[in-house]
Amino acid sequence: MVREKNPNVLSVHSIIHRQALTAKTLPTKLTTQVFNLLAYLLDICYSLNLLNLNLQDGGSNTIYHRDAITTYTYKFQLWNRKIIACNYSCFPKLFGMLEEALIKQTDTTNKISNQLQHLTDEIKRYFPSLCYNDSYRLAMDPFTLTQMFYRKHCKTIAVIKTKYRSKFNIASGLRSALSSTQPRIENLCKNVQAHPSH
Repeated sequence: MVREKNPNVLSVHSIIHRQALTAKTLPTKLTTQVFNLLAYLLDICYSLNLLNLNLQDGGSNTIYHRDAITTYTYKFQLWNRKIIACNYSCFPKLFGMLEEALIKQTDTTNKISNQLQHLTDEIKRYFPSLCYNDSYRLAMDPFTLTQMFYRKHCKTIAVIKTKYRSKFNIASGLRSALSSTQPRIENLCKNVQAHPSH
């Protein structure tokens, strides 16, 4: 009807419709992989956001932070094992998409597994040996470390207790006996004047 009145009029599809027609030319496998990876990214970013919020909690301390980071390291390792076994239940959005598709996504599985391994490696790089120093272990469980120390130095403590049985305080003898620093007796003797006899 418009062309009858004006033959120079051009008709075109709407831009949105043309974009939809263009998108249909993408391979279905590629489109599915992109959506699966987007679903995974939503899940992993949600999880990392929860970790971030926990670390920002005003009542937390270094011990709590270390435990939270260590827990996430173990989570990433567990999730990686599950993904390799094609168990996507730890990622609800991805799980829902794959459940609807009813297909096994080997390429997606490999990409996610590699990314989880990378996250684990990065945590280990930025937080080396989280639980291996004595001060952290002492703060977490002071009784276990004290017992280990006592067993290690039990004989020394027994000798000092016998030697100073009549005295209540054995701290000075215990400190010198258990110290890892060796005394320099020669230097001490040089600095002390001899007492001449009267």
